[in-house]
Amino acid sequence: MNKKIIILGGGSAGWITALFLKEMFPNNEITVVEDPSTPPIVAGESGSAQFNKLLNFLGINFDDWVVRVNAMPKLGGKLTNWNGVGTSFIHGLIPSWYSTRYNAEFPSFGLTSIDFMSSAVALDIPVENIFYAASLQHNNKLPITPFSQDPRQKFNVLSMPMWHFDSRANAAFMKEKGLEKGIKLIEGKYQRSIRNTNENIDAIVLEDQRQLNADWFFDCSGFARLLLKKEMKVEEVDLSNYFPASSVIAWWDDEPEIKNYTGLNAMKYGWCWNINLQHRAGNGYIYDDSHISKDQAFEEIEKTYGKKIKPVANLKFTPSLLKEGWRNNVVAIGLSTGFLEPLESNGLSSIAEQLKAVEYFWNPSSEGGWARDCYNKYNWEVMTDICDFLCLHYRGHRNDTEFWRDHNTNPARMSDNLRARLDGAQQGVLGIDDTKGYAIENYIIVLQGLDLINKEKLKNNLLSKRASIFDDFNRHYTVLSKEIAQINEICYTTEQWKELMYGKS
Repeated sequence: MNKKIIILGGGSAGWITALFLKEMFPNNEITVVEDPSTPPIVAGESGSAQFNKLLNFLGINFDDWVVRVNAMPKLGGKLTNWNGVGTSFIHGLIPSWYSTRYNAEFPSFGLTSIDFMSSAVALDIPVENIFYAASLQHNNKLPITPFSQDPRQKFNVLSMPMWHFDSRANAAFMKEKGLEKGIKLIEGKYQRSIRNTNENIDAIVLEDQRQLNADWFFDCSGFARLLLKKEMKVEEVDLSNYFPASSVIAWWDDEPEIKNYTGLNAMKYGWCWNINLQHRAGNGYIYDDSHISKDQAFEEIEKTYGKKIKPVANLKFTPSLLKEGWRNNVVAIGLSTGFLEPLESNGLSSIAEQLKAVEYFWNPSSEGGWARDCYNKYNWEVMTDICDFLCLHYRGHRNDTEFWRDHNTNPARMSDNLRARLDGAQQGVLGIDDTKGYAIENYIIVLQGLDLINKEKLKNNLLSKRASIFDDFNRHYTVLSKEIAQINEICYTTEQWKELMYGKS
């Protein structure tokens, strides 16, 4: 039996959710309720590898999407000053084929991807050196080459890059695609809900008293959390002790740099991001206002970057997560489920992971019970793992201000799980692939970048596991280094790609 589904809230989360549900359950009636007086947030966003997979699933034409949302490709992030002033490392894109490619193409070596990365760490080789994407990032190139076999196509894509894009343009694009696919739109401002005796929501009522009935409601109302928190009273877990930097000053630059990575620059009392789009750059300083005032944050920005800025946003948020993402007949997606901070593009990653959970556990005929419990357990594990990964970034050796000294020494700044992982790294144990949000490979890159691994103990552990492991590593590394050099020769520079996509500026 077909069901009526209402999605409260537009923006990227609302329209992507609508498109996803339309793809999964095409015979159900899907309606987005959007408040025209509350436009999507103003930001330049940074998408993840999971977001790429989601766009593929939705059948989005990448060339069309790229131009419409002023997107520029990225291969990862460059983290500067996180382990002390003057330090830097790259958290590069790990190609989706990496963990299986080794055994497929180099079976005589027989190492897993984690063994290979661990060997690099033990031998004091930057992990970024064993991924061609990081090499391309150093040279400002992309995993994209001329497509000589078919002149109608511009590119041959070796591995899909991640993206920087304009969030409002993305929301508008997704809305257009949704309307084309028959998703209904109702404009109006939410006022209240009507509940039945089972505590399900029967209808929502808009400010003009229109009553909209449905079987299911998806809460995509963002920070307002109109249904799951305010109506269903789901518990909110405050994580400010992990993320005390929760005040934000954001600004734009009209002349973006042409570079293929997100800039993540640690400051005295937090960190700054730099996201370069085709037409402008989005920047922000997320800082701890218990250490500095807004005026002092402005002063630090202008001193660091050598110019005056004109803010487009100045806000404070509470880092938190809702304990449940699904209660009764309400499911939340995106910011409605909580928000930690913008580090490592986790916002869009969370949307992709939550929709993956919808695919696994939810359907319009669900009645809750076991499926709902599994959904909530999965989402909580994903979000708390993301929390651990973000907290890890603050555990380096920077100690020039009280903000950084507190992060390095205060046990309340991290979970028991993260503490166990850090203790393991000091014993030369990097863990197994037991993560739910970011992969163990991501953890290894950041652990090495922050010098948190005991390399000697790791080396001994690897040798006890396999006496020939470093000989096998060196043989593969030799072959891989030649391949990386060859790929660099044939790939477009970021500037060449931009000119082909957008024309000369």
